[in-house]
Amino acid sequence: MEEVIFRGLMFDALSRKWNHIIVIFFISFTFAVGHIISIVVVEMSVFENFLQIVNAFVVGILFMIVMVSSRNLKACIFAHILYNFLASISNVGNTPIEIIVFNTVITLLYAFYLWVNAAHFKEYVTTKPS
Repeated sequence: MEEVIFRGLMFDALSRKWNHIIVIFFISFTFAVGHIISIVVVEMSVFENFLQIVNAFVVGILFMIVMVSSRNLKACIFAHILYNFLASISNVGNTPIEIIVFNTVITLLYAFYLWVNAAHFKEYVTTKPS
């Protein structure tokens, strides 16, 4: 559902009206803020929850890059499922802070790779809204 809402409905609506770089960051920010619920559900400390929100923002940018690069919501949904799966199996023997920092570093590296190599992404960020 997150992908349908954030990278589907919001993306379509905002891309027509807003600067495309602002769309990427705004959707990533709202996606991140939605993860504040972890403080209650997972019983994280405020600091751990803050790191989770930062991580969700970075991952949100990654998912936006996947969406724009592939022009395919299904690819974005698959990336989200794969990310959640890998994050869940990486939990073994690590603290939440270590997991969040590790996931953020990996996500930033992959996002940078996509940013540099994705032609559709470069086209999207340089195109004005219609």
